[in-house]
Amino acid sequence: LFEEAYSIQKNGNTYQSLYGVYMAREEFDEAAKLAKEFAKRANQLRFNVDQAIALEANGEQKKADKVWAEIEKGVKDRPNQALSIAQRYKDLRRFEEALAMYRIAQANNPKSNLHYQIADIYSAMGRIDLMYGEYLNMIEENPNYLSSVRNLLSRSVSDDPESENNIMLKEALIQKIQQTGQPEYSDLISWVYVQEKNFGSAVRQGIALDKRLKGNQSEV
Repeated sequence: LFEEAYSIQKNGNTYQSLYGVYMAREEFDEAAKLAKEFAKRANQLRFNVDQAIALEANGEQKKADKVWAEIEKGVKDRPNQALSIAQRYKDLRRFEEALAMYRIAQANNPKSNLHYQIADIYSAMGRIDLMYGEYLNMIEENPNYLSSVRNLLSRSVSDDPESENNIMLKEALIQKIQQTGQPEYSDLISWVYVQEKNFGSAVRQGIALDKRLKGNQSEV
């Protein structure tokens, strides 16, 4: 039934259905052949990912490694496909490869803001320090992200000033304040102090921010 549907109309839906059936039946060789054919037909490297997965499931690791390498090379030639490949790698928990794809996508389109996606991968890898770095970079590129970043940070910040996450975030914020002088980072570190119920430091930071902005302590 699925083979017939695919033979009549070769599109993404019929392909996914047939590929899923082959994988469920453990007909990995047929799944790999189908994915290779459809990838060429659609000119989309993300279907070569299916090919590599099927080859690995079939115990053909060397062939799978060759396909993974071909995907990496292909993305460098066709960087507009990097985002879709990055998402597939993320879903497969191939985090290092996903990061590499996001970097290629970012280089291909410098105006794209992929810091959130990259931060999400660092979070899954347990690299909270790098996750914080990406969140703060979002603000450096566009200060309007301040509120969104604060909400994201609230998931990992606690009321314990000695927690590892709080310490890492405060260190990252101090570094950003020193490097850029952007008031949004001062605002954020004041917010962290408030979460810690360290209101004295929050007030002092607010006063310092007001002075930097030549205000009159309106933030406090």
